[in-house]
Amino acid sequence: MTKAVYMYDDNNQFTSTKLVEDDYQISGNETFIAVPDGQYQPSKFTGTEWVGTDKEVYDAEQEKLYQAYLKEHPELAPTVSGEMLAINALGMQVAQIQAKLTTTNGGAS
Repeated sequence: MTKAVYMYDDNNQFTSTKLVEDDYQISGNETFIAVPDGQYQPSKFTGTEWVGTDKEVYDAEQEKLYQAYLKEHPELAPTVSGEMLAINALGMQVAQIQAKLTTTNGGAS
């Protein structure tokens, strides 16, 4: 049989997992305590449990990494197509016409 060992760095942040035999003896920076499923990274080991990051902090960090990646690879940045611009312009025109009709008809639409 095997079981999982969860490893962490000198700052107690989760780094990786490995499978070991049941008689394995953990060494420094290892634990048999599992990182909970669905926990946002980075997870930090307190000595008795893993504490994850708030979703807002995680999302902000992911956005920062994404923007840095796009800065290094601008050719991969999403672009706005001509069709998308045309659809947006038409939507704006419809909204303006509806506003004029509402005003002209005394507030009835």
